[in-house]
Amino acid sequence: MSELEPEHASEQEPPAQEQGSGVTVWLVLLVMVMTLLPLVLWAGRYVWHWY
Repeated sequence: MSELEPEHASEQEPPAQEQGSGVTVWLVLLVMVMTLLPLVLWAGRYVWHWY
């Protein structure tokens, strides 16, 4: 098992990096949505009252 681990790790490194970057992009988008959504709702509430 210990002999196969380094080989699999070296083989899975490029796809893991691609998946990691994709996950980080989704996490950034999720954080942006979670931070902007309350601001949009808050601003929308005031805009709704203005009209």
